[in-house]
Amino acid sequence: MTFGPPTITTAPDEGSVANALRAGRGRLSLTRTETPGLDAEVLLRHVLGIDRTALFVRLQEPMSPDALASYTQLIDARAADVPVAYLIGMREFMGHAFAVGPDVLIPRPETEILVEWAIEWVRGRAGASVLDVGTGSGSIALSIAAAMSPGWLGRIVGSDVSSEAIAIAAGNRAQLGLDHRVTLVQGSLVSWLTDRVDLLIANLPYLRPDQIAGNPQLAAEPR
Repeated sequence: MTFGPPTITTAPDEGSVANALRAGRGRLSLTRTETPGLDAEVLLRHVLGIDRTALFVRLQEPMSPDALASYTQLIDARAADVPVAYLIGMREFMGHAFAVGPDVLIPRPETEILVEWAIEWVRGRAGASVLDVGTGSGSIALSIAAAMSPGWLGRIVGSDVSSEAIAIAAGNRAQLGLDHRVTLVQGSLVSWLTDRVDLLIANLPYLRPDQIAGNPQLAAEPR
């Protein structure tokens, strides 16, 4: 079952959480975002540090000036086509929260199909070696590693040409407690590789410039 954005059923006090949410929705509804209500809600919950249930409860409470200023700044950035994931610095993928930023691609739900297949393949091979080329945030390599049993004896490597991406992946690796299971390497594609690997995964940027030009959110991501 899915739920839409919170419904404001009473007139909010000026400066209330509900009023801020309404203003955010209104601003984003005039932009190119396809989900103005959801985007406004996610950004507001991020500013307030609360979950969806708490947002419903607190709709009539006042917003502090600092919180309102932070929210307005995020709404302005979203109106300028900055992806929500970059604004809140996080994207959920395979049940894990991954830190993301402008130096890495945003993990997408359709990529979970690839990861689910890889997990099943790797589980049946206790000593398998896996290489995730263009690891970015590390979402693929780390999701595979997190799904392995404690006794799994394989090796997983994530590589990326970008030092900034490797730094983000390293932070996610530490957050998930997978330093012992995933090695990160800075290098271009497989030019640095000297050993054989059993499974090579690569979910690299693949859209043409003309395809990206028509989507401002994609244009904000690295290529």
